[in-house]
Amino acid sequence: MHVSIRHYVVTDPKAVTQLVNEKFLPLIQAIPGFVAYYGIESGDNTWASVNIFATAEGAAESNRVGVNFAEEHKLNLGVPAIIAGSMVATTAATNVHEVMTAFRQSLAAPSKAP
Repeated sequence: MHVSIRHYVVTDPKAVTQLVNEKFLPLIQAIPGFVAYYGIESGDNTWASVNIFATAEGAAESNRVGVNFAEEHKLNLGVPAIIAGSMVATTAATNVHEVMTAFRQSLAAPSKAP
């Protein structure tokens, strides 16, 4: 397994999150070897992503696709800090699939106005 972590400085983290959820996820899922993608609003006007692929080539392609997407959508993110390498340790809850499915459903649910 191969991981790529990208870290960006952004002006509007919520707008980046919305665009990623609406338009970027299908692009990243289409890359051969795709395993998982996690987007993170990391505070202080920063945004990060964790990309997991079965191959180093897929992880490298995810970096190219991410940078191109940011440029195409004029996100003005600048050059991301990228950490990439082979996954060497992992663990997960026995019910990780159920927990992540519920989380994805909560993201897709319409938000309630205050």
